[in-house]
Amino acid sequence: MINTNLIVFYIIASYLLGAIPTGYIAGYVYKRIDIREYGSKNIGFTNVLRVLGTVPSVVVLICDIAKGFVPVFLCKYIFKNQTNDFVLIAVGIATIVGHNWTVFLNFNGGKGVNTSVGVWLAIEPRAILIVLFIWALVLYLTRYMSLSNVVASILLSILIFFFSSSPVIIIFAIITMLLVIYRHKENIQRLLKNEERKIGEKIELDAKK
Repeated sequence: MINTNLIVFYIIASYLLGAIPTGYIAGYVYKRIDIREYGSKNIGFTNVLRVLGTVPSVVVLICDIAKGFVPVFLCKYIFKNQTNDFVLIAVGIATIVGHNWTVFLNFNGGKGVNTSVGVWLAIEPRAILIVLFIWALVLYLTRYMSLSNVVASILLSILIFFFSSSPVIIIFAIITMLLVIYRHKENIQRLLKNEERKIGEKIELDAKK
């Protein structure tokens, strides 16, 4: 039997964990800057890589994936007698929403890709491993992180049809895809205009564009 109060508390805690603005924190720790004033003004991995460099971006990458993986993994295995697919998805959505719209930065945040990777790694690792391979291939061929992210999210929503028989999980895959596409809408517009920055391009700290 599900303890509703426990689950509600856990979902709120998952949101707050997802809401920890790791990219924003990295900006102050490594360079004493507000990363939202530089590059794409996003606090996610790609902008951290361009503005701060490899080491800070890898730290942010690991933390953002962990923010998605840990709460879903714990919910799935420690509270297994208290959960079902609806609860798992609620926890996953909470962490992604926390990252995308963090209460600590006036409900502005990242694009949720790496946190979504963590969530799906806990739910369906077989699918996410295939998705990561295709993501890396698209990135290698095009050097567009945004394009890789969008393609990967679409592929995930397709693969889940084959890896899961749960309608709830399938719907969540579609929700994940839509959230990624929505958060990349400006990137998609720049891609169509051939104005999107490629991975590896650096941002000078004395230029906030």
